[in-house]
Amino acid sequence: MPRTVMIVDDSMIMTQKLTVMLRDLGHQVVRVCKSGAEAVRDYPLVKPDIVTMDITMPGMDGIEAMAAIMATDRLSTIVNQIKALSTPTRLNWAAASAVGTATTTVQK
Repeated sequence: MPRTVMIVDDSMIMTQKLTVMLRDLGHQVVRVCKSGAEAVRDYPLVKPDIVTMDITMPGMDGIEAMAAIMATDRLSTIVNQIKALSTPTRLNWAAASAVGTATTTVQK
């Protein structure tokens, strides 16, 4: 079943790779956000089925953005993208709070 997806990542390379991969899997990318603040602002406008969220971003990071989105929509489906540079504490919090976690290494 195709899903609508919002990608949140400050890396243009990652957003492009994720967009191609998700579209190849039959999903519709409805929004690409470059920051946590942009994701929090745009989430209610597009109400995607799934949000892929980078954790490490300047300004409002992915954990803060996830918490803000989940505060307004507890049923939101957020999958965190974990980078190797994230601290263990942040990784544990992200893993416990999100629906799922995924490494940001994308191969096709």
